[in-house]
Amino acid sequence: MKKYCFKIADMYLHMDIEREHIASELFPFVTEDHRDDALPALFVSHKPTVDHKDPQSTPVVHNDYLHLYREDDLYILKYPGEPGIETVVFSPDKNDVTSGSADIYYPPSAAAGDISHGTLMALRLILSYFYQQQGKYMIHAASFIYRKKVWLVSAKSGTGKSTLVRHIKEVCPDEVSDYNGDLALISNWKKSDGSKSCAKIYGIPWNGTSGIFSTDDRELGGIFILHRADRTLPDQASVVLSDDTNTVYTMPDDERALSVMQRLISPSWDETQLLKNKCFSEDMIATIPLRHIDATNDISAGDLLHRAIDKLLSQ
Repeated sequence: MKKYCFKIADMYLHMDIEREHIASELFPFVTEDHRDDALPALFVSHKPTVDHKDPQSTPVVHNDYLHLYREDDLYILKYPGEPGIETVVFSPDKNDVTSGSADIYYPPSAAAGDISHGTLMALRLILSYFYQQQGKYMIHAASFIYRKKVWLVSAKSGTGKSTLVRHIKEVCPDEVSDYNGDLALISNWKKSDGSKSCAKIYGIPWNGTSGIFSTDDRELGGIFILHRADRTLPDQASVVLSDDTNTVYTMPDDERALSVMQRLISPSWDETQLLKNKCFSEDMIATIPLRHIDATNDISAGDLLHRAIDKLLSQ
């Protein structure tokens, strides 16, 4: 067992863990520049399950993948059917809710690869709780860098986020590069010169199955909500750009805020967290541009996305 420290989105993650149980995505975030009292921080103990009692309370979340309980200040997570992780117990610090501690229990007989995968998955959920306390929110989106800013393409799974990013890379291969293939951690942010409020995106290791992620923090340029082109435009849509088969348009503020909130994967386990997600979504659409794009599965959609971003940058 060795002590490791990772720095992810300005948060220190201190772990007592075997090297073979660390997912490869975490190693780029290892840092030697830390103190044990540097905050915000999460202290994690990683150990095999011995005799951990099942929670006695009613679960807050109960589905095929996760059972989540709350008992006083403790959150208890059970992962039915997940071979590399069994139980997670975490709690915020009593004096600073942006920091805390966690115990991650894994089955002693589990394979190292299953344990590292399960641990990475558990850390995403734990840290998303603490990030939310810090004003940072996770959203399901593929992202790319263009003109020094990161742009999000967010949609339901299977709609074609990665495909649209690939098409804009085909349109301007020397100007567009990948940032993250599946998730984004974003926040409102004031530039160091105090000139204006912007949005920031943080490098994180979680990327679905894409294998695409970055360690760099950057300015967030805007969000595009993707829909398939084989539908009628909403009545409230205001078209910005279009071609024969693809359309970029805006929607009223309440619809745009709802589009962000629906795609957040930050905790919504209670009314307070739901309200945090709602307020953040409303703040975000007031800070950066959000457009909807109804797109086909071909390079013309990438061309229209490219033109839409250039139009935003010229305003």
